[in-house]
Amino acid sequence: MTLDLNSEHQLQNSCYNEHNMIIYEDVYALREIYTKFSKKALEQNNEIMLIVTTYEAPDTVRDMLSEYEINVQKHESNGSLVIIDSVQGYQGANFYGVLRLIELLAIRSQKDSKSGIFCIADLGSFFLFGREKELVKYELSIPKTMDIRLKAFCCYHKNDFSLRLTKDQQRQLIYHHYRTINSSIFY
Repeated sequence: MTLDLNSEHQLQNSCYNEHNMIIYEDVYALREIYTKFSKKALEQNNEIMLIVTTYEAPDTVRDMLSEYEINVQKHESNGSLVIIDSVQGYQGANFYGVLRLIELLAIRSQKDSKSGIFCIADLGSFFLFGREKELVKYELSIPKTMDIRLKAFCCYHKNDFSLRLTKDQQRQLIYHHYRTINSSIFY
């Protein structure tokens, strides 16, 4: 499976400060995105890469990145690669854990003379815990553009998005993101 040119173009041409959304077909489509764009972020763009995973364990993400010839141990050791479980980031006492982490990474990015942060964050843990209303509240609290050098991609499995959210909630989320990349264009 490879990204079509339109999808790849949208991802590559995302700008800092954007709060974007990806609706992905399956774990393989998301895996292609996070491996390809992690490599680019870490090796070409001098960015910090943040991956928040739901449907794959963090160790599986590490294995996939290693198979893509990314030196995971080196990048995690120097702080340029951060991989966390979505439950840890969103389902604690405060579902703003990932945003707080991004704020800390933004400080590190400046200190380490990085270009910014590239974030692929799967929000599936909200569905695992039946917290759809909290998910919408969380997403609507984040503006389409932010004052952080961040390329943010909130990721939704197509079944979570289309089957667990009302049409109104879907419209709200699509409208509230700077750009939306739909999984159907990945094939």
